[in-house]
Amino acid sequence: MNEIQFKLRTLLRGEVIKMDGLEFRECAFVEVMVDGENFLENEWYEGSLPVYKELLASGEGGGRYLLFTCACGIADDAGWECVEVRHEGDYIKWSLGAEPGLSYRFDRAIYLRELKTLAAEVDSLEPSFTLEPSQVMFPESEQSC
Repeated sequence: MNEIQFKLRTLLRGEVIKMDGLEFRECAFVEVMVDGENFLENEWYEGSLPVYKELLASGEGGGRYLLFTCACGIADDAGWECVEVRHEGDYIKWSLGAEPGLSYRFDRAIYLRELKTLAAEVDSLEPSFTLEPSQVMFPESEQSC
C-alpha cells in the first residue's frame, strides 16, 4: 500500500517557481506526496500540476479523472490522459498507465482525510491568490473524463 498526502503550496510575494517554461508567482498549487516523494519532483510528472477539482471528485467515487495536467493547463501538452480511479473496499487505486510503477493503492480513510484537509486549506486562500492551473483543457481524445 502507498502513503498519500496532499499539500497546498502558496507562493508569497517575491517567490517565483518556473515549471515547463512558465513563471508562477503569488499563487497556490497542490503538491501530491506519495510514499514521501513529491510528484512534482518526479521525472514522470515534471512540468505537471495536479487538477484540484478532479482530485476532489476522485474521492467521491471511481471513474476516470484528469488528476494531472501540464503546468500550462493543457493536458495534451504533457501527454496527460485521464487516470483510472477505483474504489475497492478500504482502498482507492490509481492506474496511470501500463507501467507497473504507475499504479498506486491508498488507504481510503487517509485519502479522504487528506482531501478534506486540502479543501479546507484551499477554502482559506486569500482572494488575491489563484489556484493553478487556473484553467484546464482536457485531452483532445477525451473532452471530459
